Amino acid sequence: MKIKLLTPYGFCAGVELVLEKIEQIIQENEGKKIYCIGQLVHNNEVNRNLANKGIEILEGEKKQLINQIDEGVVVFSAHGTDPAIIKAANDKGLKVYDCTCPFVKKTFDLIRQKNKEGYCVLYVGVKGHAEAEAALSLVQNSILIESEEDVKRLKIKKEKYFIINQTTLSIDNLDKIYTFAKKKIKNLCVANEICNSTRKRQNVLKTNLLNVDGVVVVGDGHSNNTNTLLKLARDKGVDSIMIDSYDKIDSTWFTDKTNIIVCSGSSTSKENVEKIYNFLKNFNKN
Repeated sequence: MKIKLLTPYGFCAGVELVLEKIEQIIQENEGKKIYCIGQLVHNNEVNRNLANKGIEILEGEKKQLINQIDEGVVVFSAHGTDPAIIKAANDKGLKVYDCTCPFVKKTFDLIRQKNKEGYCVLYVGVKGHAEAEAALSLVQNSILIESEEDVKRLKIKKEKYFIINQTTLSIDNLDKIYTFAKKKIKNLCVANEICNSTRKRQNVLKTNLLNVDGVVVVGDGHSNNTNTLLKLARDKGVDSIMIDSYDKIDSTWFTDKTNIIVCSGSSTSKENVEKIYNFLKNFNKN
C-alpha cells in the first residue's frame, strides 16, 4: 500500500498568527480570567490546549455570552465577530482582543468599502458559520448566497451588486456560483476571496487523485476548509474519511486500499498530521 502526504499541511499562516497572539494574551493577563467567545479556531486539539492553560471557551449566542461576563478578558475568534458584539464587550469595561484572521479582515474591509460605494453585497458563504455571520453583520444591505438556486431567486433591482465570499469555500462550487451570477446580473462587481491556504490545498488534492483509492483528511469536523477537502475527494469518487487523531483510525477502512493520500485542513497542527501519517506507514509495514 502506498501512502503519500500532501503539502502544504499543518497550520496556515493565519492560524499561526492567531495562536501566537493568544500566547501573548495569556502572558499579558497572568492571573486574570480569560474567555474565548466561540472556538478560537475550529480544532478540538487547540481548544483543549487552551482550556488546559485556563482559558474558558464559551459557545452560544455571542451577545448573551457577553452579557454573562462581568469582568476579565474577552477574546474573539479568528473567524470574525459582529462589531456590535465587540462594542458591547468594550462598553462593559472588559479587556477585549479581536483575533480575526488578517485574510478574513481583508474581505470585511472590502464589504464595508463597497457598501459605502452604494453596492448591495451578495455574500457567498455557509449559513450559521461564524465567518459568514460576522460578514453579514457588517452592513445592512447584504444577502447570503449558498448556491446557484439562491442566485436564481434574487429579484434584481436597479442597483449595483458586489459579490464576495467566505474564505474557506470549495473553489469549484464558488466558480459555478460566480459564473451563474455574472450571467444573471449585468456589471456585477466580483471579488474572489478564497484564502491562499484553502486554494493551495484544494488544488494539490485535485491534482493528486489519479489512481488513488483512499483519502484521509486530517482535521476537525467543525472546520469548513477541512470539510471542503473531504467533499472534494468524495465528489471525485474517491473513498474518503476525516479524522482528528490517530487513535480514531478504523483499521478496517484501509485494509483493502492500495494507494492512500493524507492531507489536512489549515487549522490542524503539523505534529498531528505527521503522527497520523507515521501511524499509517507503520501499520502498512505490519
